[in-house]
Amino acid sequence: MSRLIRYIWEKRLLKGAELHTQSGSPLRILDFGNCNEEGNVSYNAKIEVDGVTWAGSVILGNDKEAEATELNTILQVLLEDNSNERYTTGDIIHRLCLNMPPMLIKEFTEVIEQHTSRFQCAEAVLQTSSTNIQGILSRMLVEKLDEKAAIIERIYSACNKNWEETLFKTFIRSFGFGIQSKEFEEYANILDMQALGKHRDNLLQIEAVFIGQAGLLEPESIPHYYRDNAMSNSYYMELVREYRFLTTKFGLKSIGHETWNSGRITPHLRIARLAAIYHSQKFSLANIASCATTKELHDIICTCTQGYWYNHSCFGGTENYGNDRLKPRQADVLIINAIAPVLYVYGKHRSDSRLCERAEELLYSLKPEDNSIIKRWREQGFEPQCAADTQALLQIWRRYCQANNCAECPLAFYHIQERLGAVIDR
Repeated sequence: MSRLIRYIWEKRLLKGAELHTQSGSPLRILDFGNCNEEGNVSYNAKIEVDGVTWAGSVILGNDKEAEATELNTILQVLLEDNSNERYTTGDIIHRLCLNMPPMLIKEFTEVIEQHTSRFQCAEAVLQTSSTNIQGILSRMLVEKLDEKAAIIERIYSACNKNWEETLFKTFIRSFGFGIQSKEFEEYANILDMQALGKHRDNLLQIEAVFIGQAGLLEPESIPHYYRDNAMSNSYYMELVREYRFLTTKFGLKSIGHETWNSGRITPHLRIARLAAIYHSQKFSLANIASCATTKELHDIICTCTQGYWYNHSCFGGTENYGNDRLKPRQADVLIINAIAPVLYVYGKHRSDSRLCERAEELLYSLKPEDNSIIKRWREQGFEPQCAADTQALLQIWRRYCQANNCAECPLAFYHIQERLGAVIDR
């Protein structure tokens, strides 16, 4: 119960409430002061009782030691009426009894003290008004975008403040689709955009740079049962020759092919897709910013692979038809994790609120994501309506649930505020 009092006091949930002391005098809190580390006393508080202003310490809860030792105590805040209790000191001038119903205390325990990664608070929090929940999700979406913006700012600096390169490298990082995220991040860092830019009209050279810098032209990168077949293929040999030439010309470096061993799938086809998208020259910040619909964005992102990669998923492998385009859900993931955040940051740099709003509109227009975390939210009764909602729920999970930071969670805050408002006059 002492934690509940401290929470109510520190979060200023009594602000604006019509309160009365235990003796019946009207009470107004002018300044909540600052709580000590133990959370049982708030110093430098200020209250008004019957028109008289008092300044001093506030004891939070029924702490006998604090009652006996604190000087200049102007108020004690309790959950339950203790008018029949005898005190150890007469220094406390006023007492405030909140008369909290047992159900609210129980819910607080569920929300604040027992809230873990298993969403034990969900049943209570779902009682929060839909208006407040939507407001929370909107705030969490902005918080999520701001966190992604910080990452994009670092990429922007590493790209010598080149927005086209920033966009494409952010896009590449998202191509891991949660399976090979670290690998694609490392790959994006080493990819030489200067070399690519000078040969953008030549698909073979573009593929040579993309695949070569990924370390996937090394014979050791090819499964031994495909190796002989791959190395006797004219396309593979052309790529090797082009990459050697471009390496000499630009001083290219590659990541070790071992980098991809931690992934469950081969990255060849995805890297070939990136090469096709880059070669198409449709993928630019100006084109993306001008797209009015997600369908237009899909048309840019879902560029078909060509030639060898139209029906192969790795070197030397058996023909595998149907790999020509990204699936719409994969394109949505790229919009959520790369395109919308870059538009958001680009808009901030240009002080263009239209671009920032466009980034948010994209997230509101896309279907909700489907992953293990969102599935758990759904199991608890939360039903996201769009990608903006799922991004917000993922932010709550990472920032508050996973970190066990329930006392700062906005869902918990608004739930307690609403329940408290039901028993205290406003």
